Order: sequence, then C-alpha cells, then structure tokens
Amino acid sequence: MSVSAKDHVLHEIAHLAHYVPGQGPLSEFVHHNTLHGEQHLPFERAIRSANARTGADGTLSESAFLAHLRRGRIRLSDLYEAIDDRPGLNPQEVIHLGKEGVTRRELLMALLLGECDPVSPARLSWLLSEDRAEIRLAPGLDEHARRGVLESLTEDQAVSALWRVCLKVYGLGDPRAVSPEEDVWSRPVESALDDAQALAARVVSEIGQPHGLRELVLGLTGEDLYDQAHPRLIRWLSAFLDEGLAPWALGGREQGLWRAWREADPEAPKGLPDDPAEAIAAALTRLGVPQDRWGGVLLREALALPGFSAMVRWRELHPRYPAQVRAPSDLCQWLAMRLAVMAPMVEAALKAVFEGPLLPLEATFHRHAEEVLVRWALFHEGLPETVAVRARAVVARVHDAEEDEVGAWHVLAPVVAGARRALAEPRAETAAWPLFRLCQRLGISARRLLAMGEEGRAALTEARMSFPWAERAMVWQLAFEGRTRQEVLHGLHANQGRSPARVPDAAFQVAFCIDDREEAIRRHLEELSPQAETFGVAGFFGVAMRYKGLDDNKLTPLCPVVQDPPFAVEERAQDVATAAAHTAGLRGWERLGQLWQDVRRGLWGGLVASELLAPASAAAVAGLALDPTALSRAVDAGAARLVPPAPTRLSFLAPPQSPMGTPAAPRLGFTDEEQTDRVMGTLRNIGLLSGFSPLVIWMGHGSMSRNNPHLAAYDCGACSGRHGGPNARLFAAMANRPEVRARLAERGLVIPETTWFLGAEHNTADEAIDYYDLDLLPAALTPAFTTAKRALEHAARRSAQERCRKFEAAPRRPDEAAALAHVTARTLDITQARPELGHATNAIAVVGRRSMTRGLFLDRRAFLISYDPMNDPEGRVLEGILTAVGPVGAGINLEYYFSTVDNQRYGCGTKIPHNVMGLCGVMEGAGSDLRTGLPKQMIEVHEPVRLLLVVEANPQRLTEIVLRQPELSELVLGAWILAAAVDPADGSIHRFVAGRGFVPWTPSEGPPPTVARSLDWIPDSDAFLPPALIGGAAAAGGAHV
Repeated sequence: MSVSAKDHVLHEIAHLAHYVPGQGPLSEFVHHNTLHGEQHLPFERAIRSANARTGADGTLSESAFLAHLRRGRIRLSDLYEAIDDRPGLNPQEVIHLGKEGVTRRELLMALLLGECDPVSPARLSWLLSEDRAEIRLAPGLDEHARRGVLESLTEDQAVSALWRVCLKVYGLGDPRAVSPEEDVWSRPVESALDDAQALAARVVSEIGQPHGLRELVLGLTGEDLYDQAHPRLIRWLSAFLDEGLAPWALGGREQGLWRAWREADPEAPKGLPDDPAEAIAAALTRLGVPQDRWGGVLLREALALPGFSAMVRWRELHPRYPAQVRAPSDLCQWLAMRLAVMAPMVEAALKAVFEGPLLPLEATFHRHAEEVLVRWALFHEGLPETVAVRARAVVARVHDAEEDEVGAWHVLAPVVAGARRALAEPRAETAAWPLFRLCQRLGISARRLLAMGEEGRAALTEARMSFPWAERAMVWQLAFEGRTRQEVLHGLHANQGRSPARVPDAAFQVAFCIDDREEAIRRHLEELSPQAETFGVAGFFGVAMRYKGLDDNKLTPLCPVVQDPPFAVEERAQDVATAAAHTAGLRGWERLGQLWQDVRRGLWGGLVASELLAPASAAAVAGLALDPTALSRAVDAGAARLVPPAPTRLSFLAPPQSPMGTPAAPRLGFTDEEQTDRVMGTLRNIGLLSGFSPLVIWMGHGSMSRNNPHLAAYDCGACSGRHGGPNARLFAAMANRPEVRARLAERGLVIPETTWFLGAEHNTADEAIDYYDLDLLPAALTPAFTTAKRALEHAARRSAQERCRKFEAAPRRPDEAAALAHVTARTLDITQARPELGHATNAIAVVGRRSMTRGLFLDRRAFLISYDPMNDPEGRVLEGILTAVGPVGAGINLEYYFSTVDNQRYGCGTKIPHNVMGLCGVMEGAGSDLRTGLPKQMIEVHEPVRLLLVVEANPQRLTEIVLRQPELSELVLGAWILAAAVDPADGSIHRFVAGRGFVPWTPSEGPPPTVARSLDWIPDSDAFLPPALIGGAAAAGGAHV
C-alpha cells in the first residue's frame, strides 16, 4: 500500500473528526455546541451545512412558528423588525408586477404568513375537496387582502376565479380531472439514452458527496446494507467499549479495537492489513472509489452511527481516561472496522446488479445506463405509483432471470424518463397552488393577476422562489428571539436606578454559581432579606483542581472542560478510627451492590437469585409501584446505618517553592502565593473588593436524583459536569487563612478579621443546602449564620414553589411545604423521568453589577455574572470573564437549542426506551446507536432561542474585546449568540446587529408590570413570563425572614 494513500486516509479522518458529535461518556457529560465542528462558520451557514449533511432541522418548523404567532409569543412587529434587520433583503425594493408593484417587505410577510409552499398531490386533493380551498379565502387574511381579492365579487366567485387563473398561468387543467399517475404514464420520451447516461454519470460523481456507499446500494436495489451491518457492528463495538456493565469482558481489548475485533469476530474477513489506515485505503480502492471522494465516504460512515463515533473520538482525545488506557480505540480503527464489514457487502450487491466486473465504476454505470435510470428513479427519487409498480415488476423478473435484462430496461427507460421530466415541470401542487396562496396574501385578484401579464407573473414567481424556507426560517427565528430581546431589554431599562450598586452594611453575602437555576433562589433571597447581597461567579470559583473525595478512588477535574489543572486536592478524614469505620462500611455496601449485580447477571446466579431472593424482590417491586419515594428513603437509611459519617478536612496546602505538577501527575495542594492569586482573582472579578459582611457564603451547586443516566448534565458546567461544593469549600478555606489574607493586604485587598468565608452546596433538584466545616465557624458568627441559613431555606422553599408550575404532575399553586415535598419526591422516585428540568428555559446572560437585575423577575432564564465596570477601567477583568463564561454559557444554550429544534437527530429522544450501554452511554432498546444530546424530558419546556448576552460595558470597549478574542469573535460575529451592551456611563443600551455593530436601542413599549413579590407574577400555567419589576425587593433595608 502506498504511503500517499495511507496518509490521505489519515488526513481525511483528521478533517472529518470535527463533524463527529463531541459527547463523551455519561459520567463526563459536559454541555457544548452541538455543531462545534462548524462554529467557525456563521450560525446560519452552519445549520444549513449540517442540514445538507444529516437532514437535521436547524430551527423550529413553520407550523410551530405560526402557532407562536397565533399565541402572541411572536408579534407582527417582531417579524417586520427581523426583515428590516436581515442583511441583503432590501425590504424597500419594489418588485414590478406589470403596472403594479409590491415591496420585498410586503412579499416576504405574505410568504411568512401564507403557507405558500408546494404541497403533495394528496394534500392538494384534500384542500380542494374537503377544505373547499378553491372557493374559500385562506384563513387569517387581513382586511386589506380580503378586499383586494374579492373586489366586487362574492367569496366563492372571486376565489374560484383566482384558482382558475393560477392554473391557466401554467397551462394546467383541473388537477382532479385526470390523476397525476395517468398523466405521467402517458408521457414517455422517444429515447431515454441521453437522460440515462447523464443520470448514471451523476450518480457516480456523487459518491462521497452527497451519497455514501450505503446510499449508492440503496438507490440501486432498495436494500439498506446498514440493516445487516449495524447490528453486528453495534454488538462488537459495545462489547469493546464496555466500562464494567457486562458480566463477561471482551478479551484482547488491550491490543486496540482493530486487532481485538479481528481476533474475536469469527466473521471478520481474513487477510486484512494490520494497519487500519491501510485497510481503509485498500477497501476503498477495491470498490473503485476515487481518492478525492474518500473523505466524503468516510464522513458518511462515521455519521451513520454518530453516537458510537462520538464515544470513540472522545476516548481518542482523552488518552488518560481509564477505559481508553485499558481498551485503546480511535476513529481510524473504528472506520476500518466499518469498512471491513461494509465493503464486501457493497461489492456483492453491485455485482448482483451489474453481473460483471465493477471497475472502473464510470464505465460500468455507463454500460448499464438505462438500468441505472430505472433503478435510481424507483428506489431513490420516487416514481408515480403506476410507473413504480411496473418498475418493481421488471426488477423482480430480471433478478429471477425471467426476462431479458437489456430489453426490459430499454422498454421501461423511456416511460421512467418521461415520468421524471413530467414531475419536474410545473404542476398544480408545485406551482399553481403556491401562486394561489401568495396572491391571496397580497390581495391580488384574478383580474389583476391576468392584467400584470406574463412578465409580471414571472417576476412574482421568481420573487417567491427567492425566499425559500431556509431564508424564511431565519426571519422567523430572528422574530422569535427579537421578542425575548425586547422584553429583556425593556425590563433592564425599567430597572435602572432602582437598586444601589452595592448593598450597604450587608447582613450577609452569598456568592452563587452563574447557573440560570440559581436566578430564582437569589431573587427570592433578596425579596425575603433585603440586607442580603448576592453575587454570581462561575461555579468552580477560580480554583481549578483535580479532586479526590473521601469515597472516591481517583482524582476528578473540577473546572471548566477547557482547563487541565496540575493541582490536586484531597478530602481526608480527621481521625483514623472514624475513617476506618466509614471506609469499611462503604466497601461493604459497595460489595453488597456488586454481589447483587453479579448474581443477577451470572450464568446460573439469576436462577438461584430468583428463588432465594424472591420475597425481597417482591417487596422491592411493590415498593417501587406503590411508593418509590419511601423505597428510596429506606435504601438510604440502610446505607446510612452501614456507612457511618466521618468528619473531614481538605488537604490543599503545598510548601513554598514546591515543583509544579502536571495534568498527568498533579501536585497535591497550592502554595500560599497560588492560593492568594486565586482568591484575589475571583474577588476582583465579581467586584467584591470592599464592603465585606461578617459572613460570606460561597455556594456551589449540584443535582441528585435516582436512576438518571444523564445526571451529570444537571450538575455544574463550570466543574466539568460535577458538583461544585468542593470548590466552594476550598475557596472558603483558602480565603480564611491568615497567610493568604496577609498577602492579599499587601496587594491592597483588605478583608476584615471579623469576616468569615463559609463553603456550601445547593442541590438544585430538591433545594437542600449543605454547609461545610461548620465546626470552624467562629462562635461570634453563629447568630449571623442562623439568620442566613433560615433566609436561604425560606428562599429555597419559594424557589420550589416557582419551579412547580413547570411540572405537569405538580400541585397547582402549592404552599411552600407542599412544593418542597413535591420536588424532593421527584428526586427520590426511580421512575421519575423529570427529576428536575436542568437548564431548560435558559435564554439570557447578564454580565454586570447586581443592581442591573436585582428586583427584576427573569423567570429562571438568566445566567447572572457579577462584574463591576467601575473597578475595571481598562476592561481587562471583563475580557477574562467573557473568555471564560462566554463559551460555557453558549455551550449550554446551544446544546439545549439544537436538542429542542430536532430532538431525534440533535437530541437523544425520549428517555423511556433508553438502556445504559457499558456504563458509558444510552441506546434505545438493546441495539441502537448511542444517543447523543439531551433527552426529550429535559427540553420539553425549553424555547430554542440563542443566548442573549447583555454586558455592562462601553460598546466600543466590548467590540474591541470581541475582536481580540477568537472564540468570542466566532460566537458574536458568527451570531451563535446575540449581544447587547449597557453603557455604565449613562445607562444607554446598544444591541449588536450583523454588519452594523452595536447600534442604539430605544424602548418602544411601556414599562413592565410591578408586583409585590415574585410569586404574585407566577400564573397557574407553565407559560414563559416576561420580566416584571419586584416592588420593594430592590431596596436594601432591614432584613426579614
């Protein structure tokens, strides 16, 4: 095998890897842009490119947008603004229709509202006969359009006349007078050879783009080779990737996927090259695929099972991942395995069709051009049923050698060619119907349509064709997002000046994660305790580390996924006796669980277990059916008795001058200087440089629920999909050290001796809050802690009340106790598919002082990032914040966006049929692809809008930062996120418009409503709520709980 061929394979695989989904094992789930491989493109180009490659939708459907319009979620004014904002539409340009004219703005609005696309013949027949569309005006016409169509005629006269003229324009008769099937069958061409040879040449040229090997065979035979190949491939790759779920492990995995599979699978072809790249090159060469098409073929093979390809690719990129160390794999080995299975099947299928040598493919297809024409039209393009019946009969007879092959194709090819030409010509359903609906929307009557002449009608048709669905979809999307932007900016504008920049003499301060789920508890806390001051900071709190908890057996990174920290921190028991008892109990509990799994899955154990443990199993099943919450509590109680708690401390101190560790061999602890750097940096970022309260709580977060494979997706994104409590605990421990405070004072940051930092963690599922190292809390601060704890618990109960309206099974308007009981029960129920809703509804990120949003109801939709522009004259702090949190927020938002607009392709569908595969992914049933993205139950209440990033900064400075930082440039200039700036100098608001930069925004609507408290603004429904001003919450006065 030539070196160039192998190198070409490796080059193409390196390129196609960018288009493979970026999701890893379930335990490592981190939200990311689903189209990360195309983030270098503008958003619109990327979704069109992905649609062409995978068929996935990049926006909601037209019917969904129209439904939002009818509900008032989108307004006509939003559509007009979207049209005006969209570059290249030239909305004021006049399209001349004979003596009349219509602006492009009017035409596009008509197309947006009129459902003017072609329909199927069956749909047209139903519309005409059942919906009486030929005599009734289209629904939803405005009065101007109605008068224009009717003129002086009755409705049935005017509409039927318009329909007849639309048919006449294209030389068509009544579509019900002759069936499309009969019409097509009666129009054969004299010779089909030219059509056949052109199609044959095109099919060969499209191997790799847009067709893969499977599509080639499917288009010629109707046989889907993946139906045969995928069950086999899935079975073997699942066994190889297994991380401990299978009772019997596949042997030889340490040799790598390519070699292990060839040794284990008795059906694997013999004599394959040991080098997987050489095997790929040999397979494609044998099939006659030109080398310049190899990349396309390989990309389609990789995306045929995108979930498995994603898992292999993720492991390849994480060579230290334990499962990858034990069983190494990469995309090259996986694609070699695929082609080793697929190539012989493709070769056999093509030889069965053409019955002779295949190479070169161009000559083979040219020689059998008429056969290719019939087969491709039948199996790939689609034929009218009367023609398709004849074609299927010929295929069957030729296959059974009952008919002369050449003669059969020669006789049928002219009929098929005629059908293909007829289907490409204007027809009632593809031409007359769209014109008919468009004329009604524009208020054009039959008389005026005739009067505009052929040139005017051609201009109208051309203009309609220039606004295909892909173009209209983006206008709808901009309008959809424009309504959110208008409401948010109006709310921020109305809220200006209602709160001081800082809460003077704060009773206590709480730094939460920026997570959108914390917006509610912060808001409720400030309503209940106006003397409380809250901040928002990325939930790893600036202390990136590899953490090993007391019960962990390995170090785990707790930091943004883009970081790879060389620092380790360990949680250790305070005394040997309690540590030993705790460890012994834990190991016993783990062995009990492992024994149960081993017995159930063993060859004979399942039978024995079913006999011996039947009573216990019956009780468990009964508990699961009658009261799963009680069952979970009973299991927890048993575990607590067996595993006694052990008081712990964090081990995080490193001596001065300690050598730096590496990500592969991290050093235990941070030096005093390193600790000072992190505390200083985080406090500077959030603007907490003075005005410290006696008690400052650092609140990490996580989520706990049962039987939830996607649990990591509910945890802290800034901690790589894990709990942020250890980071909060570590930051507080660092900030309390006298050595660190002394170094901070040397840098000009003085923390009063009376101030104490306390780490905590908020469970966003059941609203519980755990506090760390309370035994170290100074006695003098006990009253302050009691006050803060009571206020936080009350705020958590109110947060539970607010959340209940989004759960269909929750009580309507529950009191605080009932709401808390409901959300807690959801986390304990192993049958619950929606323990919480995660980041569903996220839409906004606000970077600035809390005074921008304090006292403003944002419906749990906002990431809130604290930043004080007054302490950052050069914008350096802001640049660091945006480069850190911008990609994190965008990743969360875009994963929810794409999983919502096309949950079957970009998401992983409903949880109901999911089974865990190998402890690393989920599949539907026992033999599907690994499903990537988010399940339906996580996105049901989500609105797919791109993140609106609002930054308290001078627009010019913000522009400079965006242009300086490549990833921010991709996100903002590429329109992956939307941006707005609030100038701290005068409060003016500017929004970013493509091609124009930041342009002034002025309020066009009245101020939002004002309510006494958040719960007064929350209805019984789960509808999205616009911002509202919370009366009294903004003022900082006496605390009350």
